[in-house]
Amino acid sequence: MATPLVNTKVIFDARHIINPYTGLGRYTYCILTGLLKSKLGLSHLIILLDKNQDYSDSLFFHQLQNIIHKLPTIEIIYVDAPIFSLKHYFRLHLLINKYKDYLYFYPHFDLPFGIKSTAYFVIHDLFPLVLKKYFIKKTILKKLFFYVKIYTALKKKNIRCITVSKTTKSDVEHYFNGINNDIKIVYECSVIGRLELSNDVQPFKKKPLPHKYLLYVGDRRPHKNLPFLVTVFEALKKEFDYNGELLIIGSSTNYSYDLDNLVKDHKAITLLGNITDTELERYMQNMDALFFPSLYEGFGLPIVEAARFYKKIICSDIPVMKEVSPPWALFIDPTATNITKEAQKINTYLTQNIDTTLDYGFNKRTWEQVALEVFTIITDVPSS
Repeated sequence: MATPLVNTKVIFDARHIINPYTGLGRYTYCILTGLLKSKLGLSHLIILLDKNQDYSDSLFFHQLQNIIHKLPTIEIIYVDAPIFSLKHYFRLHLLINKYKDYLYFYPHFDLPFGIKSTAYFVIHDLFPLVLKKYFIKKTILKKLFFYVKIYTALKKKNIRCITVSKTTKSDVEHYFNGINNDIKIVYECSVIGRLELSNDVQPFKKKPLPHKYLLYVGDRRPHKNLPFLVTVFEALKKEFDYNGELLIIGSSTNYSYDLDNLVKDHKAITLLGNITDTELERYMQNMDALFFPSLYEGFGLPIVEAARFYKKIICSDIPVMKEVSPPWALFIDPTATNITKEAQKINTYLTQNIDTTLDYGFNKRTWEQVALEVFTIITDVPSS
């Protein structure tokens, strides 16, 4: 592999790995390990972690240590700046700016203020701006902060933005129209099956798998459209005699609706909560199809995960899902009022064979490639 970053020094802000069950925590871990394994020729890499956190039980941290001890050009610096804190926003730049010849990479939208070094940040989605009810409290203030934080970063000549899909890039260009910043796109890839985790954080809940089932993976925020999912599943069972179950995996936190109460009388619907990666892989390998009817996403990782196992995928006909889905996916209207019509589409799809020989680039993609694309781009950022 080429080494485009020879003599390049990078500060990689990895503090988000403390949250292994968030998409951001996984993205941070995967892109960092992709960088460490890609042999890009870095002359020095500083990894920032939070001195206020206890990493003794962090599997991500232990896996990083196993890689790092073999690489003499890696240094870990523990900073007194918890993520999303005032110290993060208003003091962390004092440390970063000391390393004037280093590139700074931050895997989220909320860069510290005052960065003078060449820097690069990632926008995964624009949930707070696109979705009216994304925040439950202090909505206006939080939306304003989100907007100002991205706006000020996009205005800087020494900072460049990356998005994880064309759809998210289009959203950024729409909401921040006229800002002169060359936004790049670097797609993610599958996490499940590629993490190389020798042990899972939670104990393995070994349960018999249902004979047939549809699977949902994600949280319960309003844009995930779970009441619609439940309603369509009910129609699939009652009107088309689907003899399988619906399994819902993800956080048990409720938002605008109480999912527990909604499904409490449904014997064919099971809420599994957060599970281990080993379990998730097992459920995906054996499902009839992934059912993912979101109203908005920045990328749609469960789709890419399901496609890696060449499984059927039922998802919304929104732009980002059409962008990242495999050719054999079924698209439905997530706002449909004619539930029977959508259930009929699904019933027909479930009885058909899918052509898994069709080309799908995400199945060939690795985190080493993601890291190569990201850190080749960052070296092109002009100095301020």
